Amino acid sequence: MTKNIRTIIKPNERYTEISSGDMTRIAGVAKETSNSKNIHLAVAEIPPGKSSSPHLHLNCESAIYVLAGEGVFVAGKKLDKHNKINEGDFIYVPPDAPHKPINVSNETSLLLLVARNQPTEIVKEIKNENEVIIDGQFIGKLKGLKLDLDLKSGSWKTDIKSLRKAARQAIAPELMRRANKIIQSEIFELDDNYKICWMG
Repeated sequence: MTKNIRTIIKPNERYTEISSGDMTRIAGVAKETSNSKNIHLAVAEIPPGKSSSPHLHLNCESAIYVLAGEGVFVAGKKLDKHNKINEGDFIYVPPDAPHKPINVSNETSLLLLVARNQPTEIVKEIKNENEVIIDGQFIGKLKGLKLDLDLKSGSWKTDIKSLRKAARQAIAPELMRRANKIIQSEIFELDDNYKICWMG
């Protein structure tokens, strides 16, 4: 069945789907433009001397092709791997893999062709350890081991049920890190209700 399927998407039919740091991504083949089900294709542009914010994709794997420019692709769990990238390079990004592309040129933009295997991605960013960002939207803050969702911060592109699920997935690594920190430091309190209190 090919109802509502578009095969050609013209430049004026594309749209800006996300901005991450100084990177802007323009969607071409997308659920919104072509009713695609299992594939998504976009062009990302990073201005000279700029970069995206550190982030990871929770629900999809991505393939990137460097259309133009040169840069550094920062990767690794601790973002400690710096890989030079140039025009013609391919990059594979598995799910849950932190990364950050940087444009090292002071004159030209870094252009990336980005494909993924999901029509809608869930992007996770944690800023300053406590602010939780998903798909470019601030959703709340971590207070110790508790996530306080801020459901009044704006109009959500994702329904609340999916947002809560994504939030749990997003903060799981940080909660594990904090739990290990508690175990190692032994700095916590046990209140009258037998609840563990730490940084909250």
